[in-house]
Amino acid sequence: VVILALPSGQVRGYLEAIGPRLKRDALVLDTSWLKADAVGWASEILPEGRHYIGAVPTVAAGALYIGASGASEPSGDLFEGGLMAMVVPARTPEAAVDLALQVASWLGTTPFFIDPAEVDGVAATVVDLPAILGAALMRVAVRSPGWREARRMAGRVFATSAIVGALQGGADLQAAR
Repeated sequence: VVILALPSGQVRGYLEAIGPRLKRDALVLDTSWLKADAVGWASEILPEGRHYIGAVPTVAAGALYIGASGASEPSGDLFEGGLMAMVVPARTPEAAVDLALQVASWLGTTPFFIDPAEVDGVAATVVDLPAILGAALMRVAVRSPGWREARRMAGRVFATSAIVGALQGGADLQAAR
């Protein structure tokens, strides 16, 4: 099992790099958010007998309330009680699917199967849109005449809204289409 935990824009390059080195019956689990392109790349790049499954684990709801950095801190139970969206291309062998389900079990997630285009739509709503709005908020705020005073008064609500845009780089947002 090879687990790719990369920004979506880097998946193709890594598939090209590791594809020829994978042993027969190897499984690549891609945890990036965007799946429609990745499924196509995998079918184009991976040699016959090497398998790809898209797997998007979600942080368990309880971890989101730990604090500002709680969900980004390493933790053995970060996904415990969360979900794992699984994109399984046609003709993926049952053994590869069973192995992906076992990984979901190890993480403590409940797997569900979903279409690649549907994952991309969900990602646009819950990842990309907040990032774009956070970046826009920050851009408007820093360009306003009162920013010098406002930044001293900005609190947790502003920081929580604006940081989302700062967490994703421009290249990652562009890769999101």
